[in-house]
Amino acid sequence: MRVARSLADPLLAAILLLGAFFCFWNLDGRGLWQDEAVTAVLARRTLALGVPLADDGVNPVSTELGRDRAADGVWNWSPWLPFYLCAAGLRAVGGEAGARLPFALAAWLCLPAAYLLGLRVGGSRRSARFSALALALSAPFLLHARQARGYSLAALCCAVLALSVEGVLEDDRRDFFLFVFFSAVMFYTNDLVALVYVFSSFLSVMTIRRPSRSAQLRLTAAVAVVAAACLPGIFYFRVFEHGAGLSVLSAPVRAVRSLSYLFAFILPWPAALAAGSLGVRARRLLWSCLIYAAVLGLSPWLFSRYLIALAPLGAALTGAALDALAARSRLLAASCLAALATTLPSAGLIRWAESGPLHSPFFALTTEVLKGYPSCGRAAGEFLAARAAPGAIVLTNYDDAVLQFYAPAQRTRGGEQGPPWPADPDWMVLHPYEISRDSGRDFDVLNFARARLARGGYAVQPFVCRDPVLAGAPEPETHLFAAPSAGSSTVILRRAPGSR
Repeated sequence: MRVARSLADPLLAAILLLGAFFCFWNLDGRGLWQDEAVTAVLARRTLALGVPLADDGVNPVSTELGRDRAADGVWNWSPWLPFYLCAAGLRAVGGEAGARLPFALAAWLCLPAAYLLGLRVGGSRRSARFSALALALSAPFLLHARQARGYSLAALCCAVLALSVEGVLEDDRRDFFLFVFFSAVMFYTNDLVALVYVFSSFLSVMTIRRPSRSAQLRLTAAVAVVAAACLPGIFYFRVFEHGAGLSVLSAPVRAVRSLSYLFAFILPWPAALAAGSLGVRARRLLWSCLIYAAVLGLSPWLFSRYLIALAPLGAALTGAALDALAARSRLLAASCLAALATTLPSAGLIRWAESGPLHSPFFALTTEVLKGYPSCGRAAGEFLAARAAPGAIVLTNYDDAVLQFYAPAQRTRGGEQGPPWPADPDWMVLHPYEISRDSGRDFDVLNFARARLARGGYAVQPFVCRDPVLAGAPEPETHLFAAPSAGSSTVILRRAPGSR
C-alpha cells in the first residue's frame, strides 16, 4: 500500500505512457541480431525440450566456438532465465515481438522503480518525476529495452536491490526477502552483472553509510544466502572460467573505458559531480555505480550493455541533481533535462554511430520505432527459407544464429560455431565485414569461403542489402537507427548443381 501511494502521481502515469510506446510499439519492426537470435533459438528448444539444447545434431548454437555447452549438448555458458522468459514470449506472441516482449516489460517496470529511487534519493516528488523522465528519455536504455536479452531485467533487479538494501540494514524482513530474491534473479539472468553489482553495493554501503555492527551482520547474512542460492549456477555455468587469458595489466585502461561508458550513457558527469553533495543515500548510490564500472574493467567483456543495469540508478541520481538545480532555476533544469535526449552528455567521451536529428538519438530512435529497420540478417534468412531446400547446408561468416531463427529448416554453419566448416556448402551468406580475427572465428570463415569461391561453381543471387557491422546491436557506438544510403551489401551465393 505504501508503494502504491508513492506511485499515485498523474505525471508518472504520463511518463509510463511515453515509456510504453518505446518499450512495446513495433517490437518486430527490426530483425534479431546475432546475440538476440542465440536467445531466441535456445528459447525455441527450451519450449520443445524443457532445456536450452545448444547442439541438436543439426544446427549447433554457439558464441564461443562450441565451448558453451556441456557434454550432453545443453547450454552451460550463461544462466538460463532469459531463455525461459523468451520462450514464454514466443509461446504467447511468437516472432521477434514475442522474443522481446518479456524484456520490454522488465524495462517498462524500471520506470516506476526509478521514480521510487528518485523519491528516496532526492526526497521530493519533483526529484522522482525527473528521475523517471530521465530514464524514459535515455536512448541507450531504450535501445537495450527492445532487445531479446536480459539487460533490462538486470536493470530492474539493480533498482529493487538499491531500494531494499536499507531495509535489510534496518531488519525489515520483506526487504531482506526482496534483496535475496532479486539478487538471485539477477544472477540467473546475467551472472557477471550480478556478481559485480552485489559486490559494489555491499562495499558502498559499508564505506559510505557505515552501518552498525548488527546491521552489517544482517547485510552479510543476506549476501551469504544469495551466495548459497547462486552456488550451483557458479559451478554449472563455469563463471570463473570466462576470464581466462585476460591481462591484469590492461585492467586500469579498461576501468577508465568502463567509467567513460558510465558518464556517457548512464550518469552524465555533471550529475555525478552534483550527486556527491546530495546526502548519504545519493553518495552511496553514486559509489555503487563508480565501483561497479571500475570493477567491470576486470571482466573479460567490456561493452556498454553490461553497464545498462545501472540505468535506473543513474536516472535517480540525475533526477535528484535536476531537482537541486530546479530549486535555483527551473529554466536551467528544464534545459538540462532536454539535453539528456541529445548526444551532449557523451560529448568528448564516446562517439555515437548515428546521432540523429538535432544530435538527438532519442528522436532517431522514435523514427526507428515507427518505421522499423531493414535488417540484413532477417532478409537473408527469409531469402533462404523461401529458396533453399530443407536440409541445405549454409555457410556464413556471421549471424549464424540469425539464419537458424529465420531459416530453421536449413543447416547453418558459421563463425561463431568454429571449425570444421563444410567444404562444399549449398549456399553461402557473406557479410562485408569482420568481427574478430581470433582463430576459428568469422574472419577465418571468410577466408575459407573465398578459397572455395576461387574454385568456381557458385552463382551470386539477386540479393542486395547494405550491411554495416553490428548495426542491430544496442551499443550506441555501432547501432544505426535508419538504413544507410551507402555501403557494401551482404552477398548470397548458391552452388550450381553437380559442382564440387
